[in-house]
Amino acid sequence: MKRFFIFILLIVLLPFPGNTARIISMFEIARWYLDADLVLICSAQETDTMLICHYDSLKTDGFRLAYDQIREKYHISIDSVLKRSSDVKGLPQTVMTPVFTVNLQEYRIDKKRFTGWDEHGDSVFLNQVEYRGNVGDEDTWFRIGKEKRVVILRHTGQDLVIDYAQVCDEHVLRLLSDVEHYGEAFFNPLH
Repeated sequence: MKRFFIFILLIVLLPFPGNTARIISMFEIARWYLDADLVLICSAQETDTMLICHYDSLKTDGFRLAYDQIREKYHISIDSVLKRSSDVKGLPQTVMTPVFTVNLQEYRIDKKRFTGWDEHGDSVFLNQVEYRGNVGDEDTWFRIGKEKRVVILRHTGQDLVIDYAQVCDEHVLRLLSDVEHYGEAFFNPLH
C-alpha cells in the first residue's frame, strides 16, 4: 500500500518540478546599480552563444539530468549612458552574460512494456521514453532583446558582464534615479 501511495505521489508531482522564476527585488537592482561600472540604455544587434559545458547523467532511478552551461555575447547599439565609472574608457561594442544553465532539469523515464515472445521464446519488451519537466534556468534578468533595455554592467577582467537587464520603462528609470539620488541611504527605509 505504501508503494502505491509513493507511485501516485510521483505521478502527481513529476509534471511540476517546483522551479519558479526568481523575483528580483528593488534592493538587488539598487545594489547592482551602485556597484556598477557602466549603466546603459541599449539594444542587442546580434547575439553569439558559447557552450561552456554539457552535462548529461542517467541516474540509477531511471531519471536523466541533462543541461548545458552557456554564455552569451551581445553586440549592442547604445542609446544613452546612465552611469559610467572612471575605470571605463570609451563605450563597449559588446557585453557578456555570466555563465548560466539551460535545460536545468529534464526528467526522463524509461518504461518497458511487455509485447509477447519472440521465435526463441524470449520475452519482448517495447521501450518507451517519456520526458517531463524540461525546466530552464530563469536567469532572464541579464539577457538583452531587440527592444531598448536598461543594462547594468560590471568589469570582470577584460569583459563587461551584465548583472541586470530590464526593458526600459518609466518604473525602472524612476527606481535608478532614486538610487542615484539617495546612494547608500536608499537601503534605509526611513530615507
